[in-house]
Amino acid sequence: MKMLNLVVLSFCLLPVACASLGGGDKNKTSDLTITQTSHVEFTPVVAESFIGMSNYKFVGGSSQVEFVNCKIPSPKATIIAVHSDRAGFEVSKFCEGWIAQSFLSQGFDVIAVNRPGYGNSKGSPDFGGAQSIEALENGVKAAVKIAQNPHKPSGIFGFSTGVASAAFLSKKMPELKFLILGSGVYDYEAALADTKDSYLKKDLNKIKDTGGNKAIEDRSIAYDVGGLPKTIIIYHGKQDTAVSPEQAKAFSDSLESSEYKVTFQLLEGVNQDIPWMHHRQILEVIGRSLH
Repeated sequence: MKMLNLVVLSFCLLPVACASLGGGDKNKTSDLTITQTSHVEFTPVVAESFIGMSNYKFVGGSSQVEFVNCKIPSPKATIIAVHSDRAGFEVSKFCEGWIAQSFLSQGFDVIAVNRPGYGNSKGSPDFGGAQSIEALENGVKAAVKIAQNPHKPSGIFGFSTGVASAAFLSKKMPELKFLILGSGVYDYEAALADTKDSYLKKDLNKIKDTGGNKAIEDRSIAYDVGGLPKTIIIYHGKQDTAVSPEQAKAFSDSLESSEYKVTFQLLEGVNQDIPWMHHRQILEVIGRSLH
């Protein structure tokens, strides 16, 4: 494993976090300090917001998916953001929110799509199942078409239970260059056995009760790492009890053995719920490194 090959993140988030960027002269780093909420000030990036609905077909029927595309002047690249199963995106406010702003501030146009059952997207939540991936693929294509982004998407960001959907979507988009995966569930069977999070356990049990072991396997990206973008950045809270950090380490090792360019970082003093002000700066550091 190439530990922090693209970006060196050395975090100590309680009470103050610090990070250094790698690259260039390996003897020189640029330090980034992540402070408490009251000390953090961000200058909003103004983006043009393109919101829409797109029709698509799934298993012989028709459905609709909701998307938003945040477009800035002279972007360097375009990234896709994938939500977890806990909540979708409020598209009318997404471009002003911290997730979009994390990447807009680093020169990315940002596309987000609500999976079935979230926002105005039709259908029932399927926890990253086949319809979710179909809806995501269709929504991204529609978002690019309506906004005419100068750059096609080059990567995807997913967090928590959104990492599997992000990874499976990336397999449908071979032109992608990178994945950013935070605090993810990579092996759903292992998560069901180990999680201390009642909300996640309830969702995982629902998947198994509805579709059996196959549904669990189908949503576990750890079972088949083929076809992913060649550059993958993974971070996970060391104190996470919802999803064991050992999952992230095992997934990272599996990627490395499959000859991916992997960046892996455990975050000291962090659990599943990373405060947004810290999380934003983590994503800014990563986004900056990808250019």
